[in-house]
Amino acid sequence: SRRHPATFATLLRSRPTVLVTQVAHIVDDLANTGLDEAAAQVVVRTTVRYLMGTVLSEGAADRSVITQAELDELFGFGLRVLLAGFEDALGDGVPEAAADGR
Repeated sequence: SRRHPATFATLLRSRPTVLVTQVAHIVDDLANTGLDEAAAQVVVRTTVRYLMGTVLSEGAADRSVITQAELDELFGFGLRVLLAGFEDALGDGVPEAAADGR
């Protein structure tokens, strides 16, 4: 969260079981909306990787070069593209490599 930027990194470092439990609930929630489990897992895994990359890159960002507002704009853009990609990709089913966890 923007108000607590270290939360995600802290979850990864000290309490991975909390993160894993939350991810499992999200997969279940997506499956309950009608998305098959393989597709739900792909959506969650991809989104978590996007979030992890964002957190790591924002932590390393040189604030003299890029502002928080610019980082927020980039995050929002990336998230919109990611969601649009899910919509496009899932219309044709989950790619085989993604369904296998690769």
